[in-house]
Amino acid sequence: MELAICRLLNSLTDERFKVVYQAPTKSLCSERFRDWSNKFARLGLKCAELTGDTDHTQLRSVQSSHIIITTPEKWDSITRKWKDHMRLMQLVKLFLIDEVHILKETRGATLEAVVSRMKNIGSNVRFVALSATVPNSEDIATWLGKDAANQHIPAHREHFGEDFRPVKLQKFVYGYHSTGNDFVLDKICGSKFVHHLREVFRGESLIVSVQTS
Repeated sequence: MELAICRLLNSLTDERFKVVYQAPTKSLCSERFRDWSNKFARLGLKCAELTGDTDHTQLRSVQSSHIIITTPEKWDSITRKWKDHMRLMQLVKLFLIDEVHILKETRGATLEAVVSRMKNIGSNVRFVALSATVPNSEDIATWLGKDAANQHIPAHREHFGEDFRPVKLQKFVYGYHSTGNDFVLDKICGSKFVHHLREVFRGESLIVSVQTS
């Protein structure tokens, strides 16, 4: 994502622009705000945090900033009446989506609406979406599209193996006797079960593999 910002900065001269970084949690937004405020200040870029904790007095900094760090819900509330914020949205040249796998969760509808809105404003926005766990990156690439003029062509997709992880994954296989009812087995292997394992192996990366045979 940082390289995408540097590429954008290198391709634009005196043109005004804004970058939107979107993360699902306020804590992740705050972490990215602290990190990027320090890094990109050397390049003359100003960052602003726009979350549910942002009050009206801080909105001015959003208008004058280059990088807006926000959540899907907050950006949705800001741009829902997008015609009132047309100037702001037209300035967005790069839209960064962190943890894009939340599309399959309840909050995914908000992210989907936000991206669809940004794609329909008529501006040439570049989308960069990242996830460490999404299993169907091909579908997301098809949904995003290559660019504004080639929406029918899937976006470029990169897949990195486990060798690139700073913390290596540990894999555990747990066997469970099947009663013949797939719905019962699915309930056993649901989120509560995975949450229990994460509590047991707290602080370690974890992949859970379920074998039904």
